[in-house]
Amino acid sequence: MPSTHGTTVPNVFRAEYTLLDITDEDYLTLMDDGGETREDLKMPTANHQEEVIKAIRDGFEAGDSMILAVMKAMGEEHVMAAKKDTSA
Repeated sequence: MPSTHGTTVPNVFRAEYTLLDITDEDYLTLMDDGGETREDLKMPTANHQEEVIKAIRDGFEAGDSMILAVMKAMGEEHVMAAKKDTSA
């Protein structure tokens, strides 16, 4: 794009949630810092996210407190990263 032209860019938001549960249908129960829960996001399914999927499942099955990073852009939300909560 030439520097003299204008362009639009998407607004991208990132939030972190604590994983509380995974349903049989692979929906995630997540809690934000304010204590609000949500159950509308599913486990990632893309092939390129195999490491994230494995980290979520392994951590949850081991009973670890997991923090999930959720990215929101252009009307879609997806879990993009998972890490063990070391502050707990």
